[in-house]
Amino acid sequence: MGSTVMSFRIDEKTKNEMESVCDQLGISVSSAFGIYAKKVAREKRIPFSLDLEEPISPDEKEKIVNDTLQKLLDEHSGLWEALAREDQQ
Repeated sequence: MGSTVMSFRIDEKTKNEMESVCDQLGISVSSAFGIYAKKVAREKRIPFSLDLEEPISPDEKEKIVNDTLQKLLDEHSGLWEALAREDQQ
C-alpha cells in the first residue's frame, strides 16, 4: 500500500516530549502517528476518552470515597447493630 504525507502544527514542548517517549520506545514519531491512525481507522473511534470534566485530585477522590462510605454506614447502622446482637446470642 502506498503512503502519503500528513502535515500539522503542534507546540514545540509537546513535540519534544513525544520525540523523547518515542526514542525510549524505539520507534519514530512517524511510526507512532501511523499506529494511532491505524487504530482510529480499525476501531472507528478515537482510542481514548475526550472528557470536558476537570480531573479530580487525589484528596477530592478520598473525600468522595469517605463521604460515600460514611453515608452507607449511617444508612445501614441498624443492620450492623442487628448483626452484632445476633453474634452475641
